[in-house]
Amino acid sequence: MSLSSRERVKRAVEFRGIDRIPLMHAVLPAAWYRFGGKLNQILEKYPKNLGKKGKGGKPATAGYKYTQELAESITINDDFGYVEGRSFQYGEVVKSLSLPVKGIIKYQRATNRVIKEGVAGNVLDNTPPEKIKGRFARFFNVTGSRRTLDRWKHKEADKLNFKDLIEKLKPSKVLCLDDLDPERSTRKHLIISDRIKRYILYLDALLDQSEEEVVKYLTILKGLGINEVTCFIVDMRKSFPPAIHKVYPEAKIQYDYFHIWEAVNRHLDNAMKDYSRYLRYVGFPDLAKRVWCYRRTFLKHPKRYTDKDKEITDEIILSCRHELPANILVLEDQIRDIFEKSSSEDEAYEKKNKLYFEGWHKKNRHFKKIIKLFINVPMCEYMFTYLKEPDVLRSGNSENSIKLVRSWENPRYGFRTTKGLQDHLKLYQKMKYLGQI
Repeated sequence: MSLSSRERVKRAVEFRGIDRIPLMHAVLPAAWYRFGGKLNQILEKYPKNLGKKGKGGKPATAGYKYTQELAESITINDDFGYVEGRSFQYGEVVKSLSLPVKGIIKYQRATNRVIKEGVAGNVLDNTPPEKIKGRFARFFNVTGSRRTLDRWKHKEADKLNFKDLIEKLKPSKVLCLDDLDPERSTRKHLIISDRIKRYILYLDALLDQSEEEVVKYLTILKGLGINEVTCFIVDMRKSFPPAIHKVYPEAKIQYDYFHIWEAVNRHLDNAMKDYSRYLRYVGFPDLAKRVWCYRRTFLKHPKRYTDKDKEITDEIILSCRHELPANILVLEDQIRDIFEKSSSEDEAYEKKNKLYFEGWHKKNRHFKKIIKLFINVPMCEYMFTYLKEPDVLRSGNSENSIKLVRSWENPRYGFRTTKGLQDHLKLYQKMKYLGQI
């Protein structure tokens, strides 16, 4: 069987019989336009290595012959394929070679399916690239790599933009704003999420956590189509309220109940640590070790107490001559009563002021920091917004959003760039929230 070079390539593409494997060495148009005469000198010197010359003495190119018409946006068609070209400048080819042959179309569909499976597996199933590589080898009999998967992801994510995605998500008017410290990143980030629908809407990096940087972030958020916000549930960072008032002057602000307790528990935990060190210093190493090991049991909510937890706390309180462990439980109950049983803002203010008049700030230096937190007007101003505004929620869902981002980071040891994290978020919004795979 003797075939022409063109017929041989067509048969190979359609997986029909051929006499030998088609092989050709040629020069890409981009290389010809970039290096011009210098490349031509090499082609003239080694004609056998790079094939026959094309029309007009120019060297042959990959898949078609070089002609001036290609550079002038002329479409070439024949029985094998067609090329649509605007310009073949170095570094950019506007249209690539396309072959309208049944075999190519069939296997292009298969390639697209592999790409979709790889990207969806990484984004929705959170499968590491190494496992996706093994999956490709088992099911599709193809090879892949982390770089290939990253390239596919970025290519798909570049087709999306946050403004269109947020418009389709139709977020509510209650948003949560919090800090985010991504792995492998030295820059602080902010993450915004929908409190009602529990969607992550946007995240980005900041130069620092100053008011000016937060204003820039919120201005970008407004440019993405989030123009009306009735309430922000935020971390207890001083730069958040003034920045929010500048960009969203009508929005109400509520400090997240989770972050309030996070600050309280941090001081109570430090108090237990200091007490454990004191016990070791005065000659009670066994008791000191027990206080240290079970100090966080004292910070639990009573509803989460088990019988064993109750037994441990009672035993430590009875074993300690100092009243600190018992005082921690009492102070926790009084703080919890402020937020969970107050029916109005005035009642909450009265209960928090009572902590000061009872002298809790004098009993321990760590207690003093907690009382200062509740007495400081700029801080406590946004703790009780939910009591005077019925549409304001006491807690946000920022921590759940951050946990989700952490789950993305685990199998890939963090994202190398902010763009990589944003691209993953865009694909997650499209596939998970919108259900478009």
